[in-house]
Amino acid sequence: MIKLLRDFPLYQLKVTLVDSKPASWRRFQVKKETTLGKLHDVLQIVMGWDDAHLHEFRIGELRSGEPVPEEDYQVIDERGIQLVQIAPTDPLTFEYVYDFGDGWEHEVAIECGVNKKKVFVIRRASKARARVRPKTSARYRATRFC
Repeated sequence: MIKLLRDFPLYQLKVTLVDSKPASWRRFQVKKETTLGKLHDVLQIVMGWDDAHLHEFRIGELRSGEPVPEEDYQVIDERGIQLVQIAPTDPLTFEYVYDFGDGWEHEVAIECGVNKKKVFVIRRASKARARVRPKTSARYRATRFC
């Protein structure tokens, strides 16, 4: 029987800071029910950002983020969109933009679904510490690489 992405309890993600040299990336796992709002919180931690700026997820034509009523900034509320809704069957890559002034663009790849059985600490790229500070990313755990 072929398992679809939604058949796994966790999704393994890899986030890469676009145009960083050397490459800055993190690999981690979240529950498939994680909303884009919670994913934003996770990305802030693993990438070492301070959550002081607006952000946006770009998934095809969909634009999702935190609604700001006093701003002329229209997005779909990220708190209502789960990862399993945007990637129910196959791996998917989308954009996460943080700080519109500086334009920190990230590529987020949902690599695969994984089970919770075996646990080990995930590797992370850490050569580009000046741009991305690895605060707590070593705490994220995985069951296997895809």
